[in-house]
Amino acid sequence: MALKWSKKSQANIDLAHKDLQNILNAYKTFATVDISIVETARSFEIQKKYLKDGKTKTLNSKHLLTPAEAFDIRVFVKGKPNLSYDTTYLSHVAGVLLGIAEILYLSGVNTHRLCWGGNWDMDGEIITDQNFQDLCHFELAT
Repeated sequence: MALKWSKKSQANIDLAHKDLQNILNAYKTFATVDISIVETARSFEIQKKYLKDGKTKTLNSKHLLTPAEAFDIRVFVKGKPNLSYDTTYLSHVAGVLLGIAEILYLSGVNTHRLCWGGNWDMDGEIITDQNFQDLCHFELAT
């Protein structure tokens, strides 16, 4: 199943770092779960609002960089309601994105690994050892 990005998703991807663009373009080729890219770049004002609303823990986000070094997704499965925060589907998508990112990194195409908001410390133990869950969030690892 090859995905086609919506105009909004593509516009967000266009604001992202080249490594993220490479990962997302490869994902649409191999995807079995449809996603949209709901945000890459964001303003400092939006970041402050997200902090106030408890949607982030920092004012030092990779969404604030130009080009953006982070993206957030929404998951869609035909015939199912919005699965934006469904742990099973987000974990599946994360595994695919992280695998693609690692292949691109090890092959020298990308210069960064990918970090997921369900495994901030990148130790392989997902979700259970994280103090802040952001399963819709991905960013370039430093």
